[in-house]
Amino acid sequence: MEAVALKKILLADDDADDRRLFKEALATVSPESKLAEVKDGAELIEKLAKEKPDMLFLDINMPLKNGIECVKWIKEVKQLRRVPIIAYSSAFDTTEINKAYAYGMDLYFIKPTKRPYLLEDLERLFALDWNDPQTITSDHFICNHYIAFNCNRA
Repeated sequence: MEAVALKKILLADDDADDRRLFKEALATVSPESKLAEVKDGAELIEKLAKEKPDMLFLDINMPLKNGIECVKWIKEVKQLRRVPIIAYSSAFDTTEINKAYAYGMDLYFIKPTKRPYLLEDLERLFALDWNDPQTITSDHFICNHYIAFNCNRA
């Protein structure tokens, strides 16, 4: 099976510094990818109504519509249901992590605090087989709860 092309990446995050760091890291890890950015949930919904990304990084805590509200909306839109959605958050809380997976996030990615960690984590994330996001999600269900993709360090 051919690898899923992850050329159009969409980042929804209200923190300008986090967006800048992500943009720089993505340019290093996947220079062929094109990044679109939005700063809140309402802007995200508007953007998704016009174009479908290959992957969405979605901050959980955003104004106007939070990440959970957005993922609920996305899962109701037939054309968007198969877009891999990565929760992109600084929250380490197990309850928040499990809630994100329960509402349909394919992976929970804790925002690393240092650029080298973000580079390493993005490389690992893009190396996963996105032909079957459900397998990736299942691999993060351990001991009756979900874990973050990069839970060993953030």
